[in-house]
Amino acid sequence: AMPNNNVHQSPNPQNDGIGIPNPNGGGFLSHRQLEDELYMYKLETLNLTDACRELAEQLEEAESRLESVQAQATFRIHALEAELQDGHHGLKSLVKVTSSEMDSRLEALRALGKTATIQAEKLRERDKELIIYEGKVRKNRREMKNLKRENRKRMEEKIYLNRRLDELEDQRRDLEAS
Repeated sequence: AMPNNNVHQSPNPQNDGIGIPNPNGGGFLSHRQLEDELYMYKLETLNLTDACRELAEQLEEAESRLESVQAQATFRIHALEAELQDGHHGLKSLVKVTSSEMDSRLEALRALGKTATIQAEKLRERDKELIIYEGKVRKNRREMKNLKRENRKRMEEKIYLNRRLDELEDQRRDLEAS
């Protein structure tokens, strides 16, 4: 039988491998080493898939938190606007009341102003938290995109190695048959 130039042949195929260069240097991969490589690619693919799923869950959780914080912030803003509107109407009515009533209402308005200031500060802090969450969401999306790209690359490598293994097994059978 005529030797096939695509497959490395040697008097001792047990030591030399099946024709796929060994990425760790020197020689060729044995059938067992190729199976081990494929198994490692499968594990990496599973790990990447799990990591993508976990990132997607984290992203959904962060988006849910973000929506909750935004809803709370919107509610607070409306409440503050209502309080300020009430305070504005209250100031108009102060002109009509006696000085003692005016003093007590002014105190109440000052307290309301302090409360509004405190709540506005809390809203600013919530806004900062929203910005941080949005950054985390963007980072998680980037990581998920990178993991999907890596997963796709691994799947392509796996397909190539499976095809190459099939070719080599066909060639081995042809050589054994001849």
